Formats: sequence, C-alpha cells, structure tokens
Amino acid sequence: MAESSTNSNKLVIWGMIYWFALSLSFAGTLQISFSATFPLDFNIFKFGLATIAVWFMLMQVPRDDSAFSINLLIILYLVVFPIGVIYSCQDRETFYFLSVAICMVLVESLVKKLEPAKFVFGSRDHNLSNTFILGFFVLLMLSVFAVYRERGVPGLDSLNFMNTYKIRSSYTLSSLASVLFNMATKAIVPFLIAVFFLKKKYKIVFVLLGVQFIFFLWLANKTTVFSIGVLVIGYIVAKVKNGSLKFSKIMCAGVISISVLENLMTRFSPRLGRYVELAYSITVRRTLYLPGYLKYSYYDYFVINNNPHNGLFGTFVAPILTRMGFSDPYQQMPYTKVIGNEYYLEGSSANTGMFGTELAHFGYFGIFVAAVLIALFLFCVKKCESTNGKIFTCCLTIYTVFSLTDAGAIQMIDFSPMFLIALILYFFNFKKEDYDEDSHSCRSQTAVYQSGGGLEGN
Repeated sequence: MAESSTNSNKLVIWGMIYWFALSLSFAGTLQISFSATFPLDFNIFKFGLATIAVWFMLMQVPRDDSAFSINLLIILYLVVFPIGVIYSCQDRETFYFLSVAICMVLVESLVKKLEPAKFVFGSRDHNLSNTFILGFFVLLMLSVFAVYRERGVPGLDSLNFMNTYKIRSSYTLSSLASVLFNMATKAIVPFLIAVFFLKKKYKIVFVLLGVQFIFFLWLANKTTVFSIGVLVIGYIVAKVKNGSLKFSKIMCAGVISISVLENLMTRFSPRLGRYVELAYSITVRRTLYLPGYLKYSYYDYFVINNNPHNGLFGTFVAPILTRMGFSDPYQQMPYTKVIGNEYYLEGSSANTGMFGTELAHFGYFGIFVAAVLIALFLFCVKKCESTNGKIFTCCLTIYTVFSLTDAGAIQMIDFSPMFLIALILYFFNFKKEDYDEDSHSCRSQTAVYQSGGGLEGN
C-alpha cells in the first residue's frame, strides 16, 4: 500500500509537470509561429484557479495501474487540460471551464466507487465472443473491398502530409464505404489487434497494422496513420509496470522536447526548423490546443449567443424526429461549417471533441450529457478489465479515448465506433485458457474488483 501511495504521489507530480509544460508551451513556443491564431492574453488569477482544478482532478485518479486509470489520464491530458490552458492563457469563460472540471471530478469519483461485479445484465458467452472475432474479420474484408472499389490501388502521395487536404478534397466516399471505413479503422482493427496482442500472435497484429496503413494511403486521413502508433503505445503502456506513471512521463517528455526543439531550431536552423514546426503543429497545436480553442467558440455560439441547438439530429434517431415533424436547424449547412464561417475562415469546418460537440446538441446542458456518457464508457472499461484484463482493455480503448479530441462522447448514443467499442467492452469474454497469465489475468482482476478494493493490490 505504501508503494501504491508513493506511485500515486508521483502520478500527481508528473501530471502537474505536464500541466505546467502545456501552459508554458502555449505562452512561449506556440507564439513563435501561431500567435495570429492563438493570441496570448494570460490571466494569472485564472491560471491559479485552473491549476487548483487540475490538482483536484489528478487527485481523483485511482491509486492503481488499471486500464481505467490510463483511459482517465488520456481524457484529462488530451481533452480537459487543454481547455484549462486556453481558459487561463486566453482569458476565457470561467463558468465553462469550472463546469467541465467539476463534471470530471464527479465522473472520476463516481466510476471509481462502482464495482463491476454488482452490475451484471445479461450474459457474456464465450461462443458469442468467438462470433465477434469471426464477424469482425468479415466486416474488415468488406471494408477493404468497399474502399478499394472506390479508390483503386493505393498510391504513396499520402505520405507527404502537405498533400493530405488536397487528396481528401479530391474524392467523396459513398455512405456505405464511409461507414465501413470509420468502423474498420476506429473499432474493428483496434478490437482485432487487442485480441491478437493478448494471444501473442504478433504476425497477425503486424498484418492488421498494415491494413490500417493501407487505409491511410487510400484516404490520406492522418488520424488513421497516427492510430498505428497509438495502438502500439496502448499495448506497451498496458504491458509495463506502472503504466499510468510511465504514460505521464512520456506525455511530459513529448511536450517539453518538441517545444524546446521548436524554439531552438526556429532560431538557429530555420531549414530544420520547418520540419520541427510541422511536427509541433501536428502533435501539440493540432491535437491539443486547437480542439480546446474551438470548444470556446462552440460555447460562445451555442450558450452565450443561444443559437439553435442540434438536439438529437445527427444521431440514429434523426429520421424519427423528421417523421414527427421536427426540423434540423443545420440541414442546409452543418454546424461545424457555420462556426467555421462565423469565427474563422469562410468555408472552413470547425470540428471539435468532447465537451464541445455536446454543446452543439444540447447547449450548456451538453456538458453534463458528455459527463454522463463518458462515465458510462469508463464504467464499461472497468467492467471489461475485470473480465478480460488490462492489456486487452487498454489496446481496445486507447484509440477511442484519443479520438475524443475530435469527436464527442455523444457517439455513445449513435451507431458509431465508440458505441461498438462499448458493446465489445460489455459483452466480449475470453476463455481463461486464452490468457497470458503473466499479464493481468481474468481471474486476478475479477477477484480484486469483487473484493471492493479497486486494483490497489496490483
């Protein structure tokens, strides 16, 4: 227990280091090349308030090394902390940031106390799980065929990231191919990789990563190629001891090193600086700051200015609402483009993730909707871990929680990759002999949860 407490203190310390590094990078490095888009308007009082809120959120992270803790840290580091950085470094709305922070503390506290063994609905059958694997292989082959039919043999133009937007604007996938592509890259491939990582069939894992790469070559979607690294990182973080702490150190090292390199190269080697600037732009500006920045535009448009909300339009119930006589206020132009035109460049699309997308659907109450849905998802994570272990659960979910920077938790009430992942988390069940007993077996995880002690003893 003393060791667990020590690791917990280290986790909070490294989490705070990450928070300060992220804030300093915004106030310093980001201003070198992107000050026009992200002007600095630092408020010391708001920074202090945000720092206290960050500390509270980190203190609520469970004192263990579970898949639940790792997923929770990813959400905090990638989604919530950037909202706090924008809040303090651009003097933005206090009510919005505090609402998000309070909701996250409540989510952490609630899910941490829930014991999966007390919530059993339906059965988790091994034969059903085998059907999952076979069915997803079939769906993956259909997805490859559907995209190949429309895009032909993949080329290498996508390897030049400068061409990605040009390539993506040159084609339009059919509705079926688009759905299959999203399901394949965001749910089916991660699921199959998680299965075969745990079975230690690394050749099949390599083939699946290759399929993911081919999808990138076809469609030039950068998140698809980045998912390859994310899926591998998910396995490594789950496999090593103190994965939560090591993940925090990796995030700190990543932000600090790329920020320092950007400063040095821009000043002393402009030629190399262009490449470092591109790396910084993709990994820090685009992944962390931009989604957080856009959330405040959503808050301004849908809450402060009280423009029409999208409600449940854009989900699977939209056709029912239309038949009942309701109309989609953004049928002519998606709200992402409306906000892009209103706040940014004409014709741009302002797409953001959790705690932003929900504002478009439900206004201010969307913050609480997002909190409820992410709590439900995290509980499914905890439940799956109690049955299938840490490695499988981490590999399955890590790309989904990473994608919350660009996609809302409202996916949970739609036929989406996140919804499909949640179903797998609840219903999938390995046979005990399929487990690597050295890496968080089904029996050990279940016993710990049933004892009511969380994963403190692991």
